[in-house]
Amino acid sequence: MSTSAKEDLKAAVAVGDWEKAAENIAVILSDQTLQNDKQAFSLIKDYTAKLAGIKPETLQTLIAALRKMELDAEQLIVFADLLIQTRDLKGAETNYRKAIEKEPENLAGYEQLATLYGEPPAQYDKAVECLLKCVAIELRSATKDNEYIAGKYSEAGTLYMEEIEDAKKALECYQNALTHNAALYQNYYYCGLALKDLEQYQDATATIKIYLEKTTDKKERGEGLYMLGELYDLLHRPVQAAQYFIEALAYDETMVYAYHNLASIFRMNGEFRKSADNAQQAFKYYADEYKQGKFKEEPAKYYYYAELIREYKNVKSKADYNTWKELITAYVKVQPLDPDGAMEMFTMYLYRNKAIAEKKLVSYEDPAKQLMEEEEVHSSMMQWYRVAVERMEEAIKNIPDALKIKYYCTRLGQLYLSFDMFEEAKENFKKALSVDTSMEKAADGMGVACFRTGDYAQAIKHFKTAAIINPSSLSIACNLADSFRCSGDIEEAERTYM
Repeated sequence: MSTSAKEDLKAAVAVGDWEKAAENIAVILSDQTLQNDKQAFSLIKDYTAKLAGIKPETLQTLIAALRKMELDAEQLIVFADLLIQTRDLKGAETNYRKAIEKEPENLAGYEQLATLYGEPPAQYDKAVECLLKCVAIELRSATKDNEYIAGKYSEAGTLYMEEIEDAKKALECYQNALTHNAALYQNYYYCGLALKDLEQYQDATATIKIYLEKTTDKKERGEGLYMLGELYDLLHRPVQAAQYFIEALAYDETMVYAYHNLASIFRMNGEFRKSADNAQQAFKYYADEYKQGKFKEEPAKYYYYAELIREYKNVKSKADYNTWKELITAYVKVQPLDPDGAMEMFTMYLYRNKAIAEKKLVSYEDPAKQLMEEEEVHSSMMQWYRVAVERMEEAIKNIPDALKIKYYCTRLGQLYLSFDMFEEAKENFKKALSVDTSMEKAADGMGVACFRTGDYAQAIKHFKTAAIINPSSLSIACNLADSFRCSGDIEEAERTYM
């Protein structure tokens, strides 16, 4: 082996000249005696990890030298690492697999494969498989490292939760992580998220409370309190939900979703001043982030900002309408298959259609121009109506998730209501209620559909259900009273109005 090359390598490393280091590594690799010199290879392994960014031709020289060698498991992993730098992902996968074939208990091989499968084009199921292999290997180890095991379980849980969208398996992984290392208390929060997705809200609430008992970190406490707010909202306990959102804001006053949710809660409770104040705070933060271009990092905010403009500003000006249109157009561009985006786009054109008919927002001197816009807007409205129906029906059919089915059935029912398609609306509200009898909007929507078709007995039944779910809702109470009145029960109508 070239002593000079080894000395030159050390000198290059000492001054951080990785280009020169790589050239000397290539010289050393060409020495046939290297295969028996573990110390020399150990040096090379340590150095090659720092070679990102060297010239492509130098990197290819290193790879060419390694291809000529009979590599053991450790060397195959180093070789695969270099291949990743050239984006030869298939070659890297092959060599990680070869390393595992040579040493089936090779943790490094499975770890690197898990990382590789998590990169585009991602294969998350394979990544999880590799992480769980790491767990199995470490469990068999005489020096079992529980912290390592917990870490890998947590990584697998995150992939199940965020990428594969299997909350049940994610929960199992997070629980296993806590079993092996309860000190990693963040897994209580992740368990809470999984339980929330599984609609086990009581268990999720208890788990998040444990998480809050264990953390003193300001950011973590804010996130935990916000999560409790969401959970109590889902449990139809708006007073507690509001309190937790307020506590979360004490830790992070820029938590825009907390303001957004508080605005909805106060509005439903008839506390319109508080609702307006919180909506205004949400507007402020959404507007600032939108101007700064931050929505590209979190596209859902396009939708939520548009929703605020519709719900709280009631689109009273042309500027409001233009911003609403701009936001939701941007949202459907980045989330083209989302049924909610299509529904909001339809709602926007529906509003414009009504505004033209009522001569709001715009005034026309030329009747021909008004007629042309009426036709264009109506055409767009019907186009997005069809798209919204299609996407929601597709979501209901193809997503075996009770939460999404009941949500989209309710949205689809509301869409049919807007066109007075009452039987279609009833069918979808019925589907939603068959999944979850506590769906307030589905019960209320079913009541409206029955009321509009003259079936006041059924309308009373469903409005009563909605009122039990949300006893503070003024609109539900008024709908129930109207149903009693139309059914001829004036005495009960008067009591309900009061």
